[in-house]
Amino acid sequence: MAYTITPQRIEELKQYLKDHPIDHAYDDPPGKIALDGDMPYDQAAARSAYELLKLLGKLPE
Repeated sequence: MAYTITPQRIEELKQYLKDHPIDHAYDDPPGKIALDGDMPYDQAAARSAYELLKLLGKLPE
């Protein structure tokens, strides 16, 4: 099953990243399991938005 990400959704993801920038204080140190429950939802969502935009080649400047 294929999914289509609309240009509107791409703009929403870009805006989310602007409104909720990635806080590198939540970066995982080497050897630590990612997403151990200490990261706030907005940080997890921002990182997901970033990765999706990166895969699409649509990261904001």
